[in-house]
Amino acid sequence: MEIRTQYIWLGLILIFLNSCGNKSTYTFIRSTEALDSLAVREKIESTRIYSPCDDPLSYVPDSNQWYLHPQREIRLIFHVMNNQKGDKNFPPETARKFIKNLVYGANDHLTNNVKMNLPADNKTPVLKPGYTFSLATVPDDKDGDHVLHHYDNELYYFINKGKNRNNYDQSVIRKYRVGGDSILNVFMMPHHPDSVASSTYKVTNAGIALGSSLKIAGIYETKGEAWQFQSLLNHEIGHILGLRHAWERYDGCEDTPVHANCFGKTENPPCNGLISNNMMDYNNSQRALTPCQIGIARRNMAREYAMQRKLLVKNWCALDTSYIIEIDGPAEWNASTDLSHSIAINPGGVLSINCRISFPANAEIRIQPGGTLILDNAKLHNDCGEKWQGIVIVEKGDKKGKVIQRREVLIEDVEKGYD
Repeated sequence: MEIRTQYIWLGLILIFLNSCGNKSTYTFIRSTEALDSLAVREKIESTRIYSPCDDPLSYVPDSNQWYLHPQREIRLIFHVMNNQKGDKNFPPETARKFIKNLVYGANDHLTNNVKMNLPADNKTPVLKPGYTFSLATVPDDKDGDHVLHHYDNELYYFINKGKNRNNYDQSVIRKYRVGGDSILNVFMMPHHPDSVASSTYKVTNAGIALGSSLKIAGIYETKGEAWQFQSLLNHEIGHILGLRHAWERYDGCEDTPVHANCFGKTENPPCNGLISNNMMDYNNSQRALTPCQIGIARRNMAREYAMQRKLLVKNWCALDTSYIIEIDGPAEWNASTDLSHSIAINPGGVLSINCRISFPANAEIRIQPGGTLILDNAKLHNDCGEKWQGIVIVEKGDKKGKVIQRREVLIEDVEKGYD
């Protein structure tokens, strides 16, 4: 009995010693200074002319890495410009219904992107742009319908040609814009009545993007339904997001072919063949966006100090604990983004971060033994004025996670802890 007891005690001691040997320890990187002292520094010669963070193709949505391309919302508010008498544009109740339907239809077009017509037999992928519009509320909007009405004889009208043209004039924007640079202000304006009365002036649906505001005109006079103008809204906001006219040679995209920019098909050349349906062309459809165009828009929305980014609903600040981004093999992130999740780099996983990444409060990067994090010209931070948890290196036995630093890296906004 005594011998048996000795064996039991010996077994318990071995189990205890074995468990102690497999106990995990943790090293924390919570600052750029800590990274400099704990990471393996690799010097590499830079041969690239530009950063991959500037390449629109880095921002093309990838369903396999959906967390890098989250849905974004752009805040809009509408200004209905009228004369003091109030008979040159929609009355409040009509405007409210019209604008609600207009934004709904514009979002529907974006959500249901369609295939490009050009070039013939093209294999251009059809991707969801990943952004839509939401209506903002401001203190001046007393009834909460996201529409502001202004009665101003001097600034209510729009003229797009002639010596009195004011399409580029920003006086109405400077006087009535709200929300600073955080809301896209849309000014719905009628054409000037004197212009309308002229036989040489053609009243058309027109628009112009001016910074983070835009003017659209001709809607009231044509008496059309809201669905007839949703492509106009998308086209002009496309300009605000950085998109150029797609028929031109230098719009920055290889997947938007140069063409004659025909509004509709005709019997005679050059409009007797396929007609473009791209959103950034002048045509009777304006429904399609290419991967490159989507990439340009999303790149500008991801740039830290870009005008386009300030227009977004900031929906990346809260940590989503329902999902952890797990890296099990090689992965390279060449786009700036704002995550909603923590990251776990598992044994055998290698994650290369080459751009700016914002983490929500309390998120972390945890590197398991056998996992590797490579930081190259990266910035890791929190974009919401809060703190995240930084990088956690796990060590167990003779294995531990590894961090490699290439070129300059910044780590900011990390919660200071007691290690």
